[in-house]
Amino acid sequence: MFLLSYLFSCTNPLFAAFLILAAGSIFTFLASGLSKHLSIYLSALSILLAACLALFTGFTALASPGQTAAFTLAQLPLQGSLSFACDGMSAFFLLLIAAACIPISLYAIGYMQAEYMDRHVGVIGAVCQLFILSMMAVVTSTNGLGFLLAWESMALTSFLLVITNTESQEALQAGFIYLLMTHGGTACLIVLFLLLGNHANGLDFAAFAHAGPLLQTGLKSLLFALAFVGFGAKAGLIPMHTWLPQAHPTAPSHVSALMSGVMLKTAVYGFLRVILDFLAPFPSWWGLLVMGVAMITAFFGILYAAQDSDIKRLLAYSSIENLGIIFLAIGAGMVFLSLGHPGLGLVCLLAALLHSLNHALFKSLLFMGAGAILSVCHTRWLNNLGGLIRVMPQTAWLFLTGALAIAALPPLNGFLSEWLLFQGLLASRQLHDGTLTVFMVLAAALLGMIGAIAAYTFLKAFAITFLAMPRSRHAEHAQEVGFLMRLGMGLLAIGTVIVGVFPFLTLPRLNQMLLTHLHLTGSLDNPLAVHTTVWGVTLGPTTGYSPGLLCLVFVLLLPAALLLPRLLGSRTGFRKTCTWGCGVINRPDYTCTAQGFVQPLDVVFSKISATLDAYDHFLYVPMATWLLKISHKLRVIQVGKIQVYLAYMLATLLGCLWWVRS
Repeated sequence: MFLLSYLFSCTNPLFAAFLILAAGSIFTFLASGLSKHLSIYLSALSILLAACLALFTGFTALASPGQTAAFTLAQLPLQGSLSFACDGMSAFFLLLIAAACIPISLYAIGYMQAEYMDRHVGVIGAVCQLFILSMMAVVTSTNGLGFLLAWESMALTSFLLVITNTESQEALQAGFIYLLMTHGGTACLIVLFLLLGNHANGLDFAAFAHAGPLLQTGLKSLLFALAFVGFGAKAGLIPMHTWLPQAHPTAPSHVSALMSGVMLKTAVYGFLRVILDFLAPFPSWWGLLVMGVAMITAFFGILYAAQDSDIKRLLAYSSIENLGIIFLAIGAGMVFLSLGHPGLGLVCLLAALLHSLNHALFKSLLFMGAGAILSVCHTRWLNNLGGLIRVMPQTAWLFLTGALAIAALPPLNGFLSEWLLFQGLLASRQLHDGTLTVFMVLAAALLGMIGAIAAYTFLKAFAITFLAMPRSRHAEHAQEVGFLMRLGMGLLAIGTVIVGVFPFLTLPRLNQMLLTHLHLTGSLDNPLAVHTTVWGVTLGPTTGYSPGLLCLVFVLLLPAALLLPRLLGSRTGFRKTCTWGCGVINRPDYTCTAQGFVQPLDVVFSKISATLDAYDHFLYVPMATWLLKISHKLRVIQVGKIQVYLAYMLATLLGCLWWVRS
């Protein structure tokens, strides 16, 4: 506590957080030679301290407008400075990262001790700290070069965590595909920042923002495409999603929680930063394109999740769906802003940010729940589980909380953000454009169907895992996980409840941050102006949602629901017996399987399900074949002579100098 108070009072808290994570990774690696348990606790302590400092920085930046906690690491010749700071947008995503890292670090102590004591836990802990440091650097960088360095560091450290199990061919293949996809996106971002820097005469974000409105229309559209592909690849938007369901299941479960719950949001941050700060104003077709891709991503993502029987891959596909919802909200906000309806755009962007926070909470909780199941049952397959609610009751209820939240059932947090998005989409009648209004209403209808499939999917995940009878020896003899693992999951479950039931704690600050960031302070003609009270939130004069009142009604009715069966049952008596099995003796292999549970859904979407592998067959396989042919033809330049290679380097250097001069 003394060390923490000293860092708060004497040092820039953001710099202190960076320093703690960097130094902590070194000490964690060195401590593993003395004791694996010591290295695990050192890693968790370092992450906890850094996360507390990041929380303090984020809250301070949101409370006071403008950039705070700024510091510079180096001056770059002709390209500005390698610096970091927190404005409102950075502060929100920094808070998101820190809020998820605290429970995940507590969970990781128990999980690593249960699952990874036979591996290099010091290396895993050290790389995990560098991974978190990279994510914090991404959302606070104020320079294009610093952003790209942090982005690449985030990609490499997460790649190392994906291939933790180096003996597994599945992990190595997943890591290779992830590295390939993420570097394809990074290449787009490099070109994006180079083009912006060439027109801004520097790589500082302030220079980008000043030069953005002066760019030609064609160039701005090219930059938008580069940003959409570059950040979309990291977010897992279809068809750039193929790495995500392979990388997340093979990583350690607390790393899966970090990657899915936290890392994907850096893509949301980067896209919002580029679109709102560097490329505004923009045409409406940009937003429509984002909405179209997002709807396809959300629909196919949840459809893939419904049909999968690997619990971690199911959650990974669900992350694709949720990122689709976030980008759907962003795209709708872009359309409204471009057409001169900033009030409606504000509501949609507010829904996007809130759903980013919500997804970080409930998806981290679900991945940690899946890790708890994996640590005691040693399987990811739903059909090998069952009956775990009897032996793991606390994990079951915590997992159920996350499942209800991700299914967008009130009063938990997932409902609030999707409700805001529904209101924004359905208010499109104010655009006075029939075609566009129909498109928005269809998007709202598709969002409703996606929500229904999501509820169906997570009913399957919970029922097959925790209910019925055990289907394997490991499930039959499972036991509750350790206290720290349950504590980490419990904190996230509490977060899903607090954000959902008490929107006045989050929405006003987010709303004010967006008003400031979009330069909409002052009078704003917003028919859906957001107002929050202790009981709930209202949009405009007629629309409202009261999670507090809903909870109060539930609490009042709960005693009646518990007492009424007993009062009625006292007349007839209670009788306990086995579940009726339709005349057949109950056996585990007679119970419903994961595939049988979703069979009706498979029948309805049988034609669409046939396209599950279309991306590989029609996009990536031909692309890989073409690249191999090109590489074979380019082998002629590899002559094995150092003089020729030096000539290549000289020609490249001269070309770069000519391009910079021009």
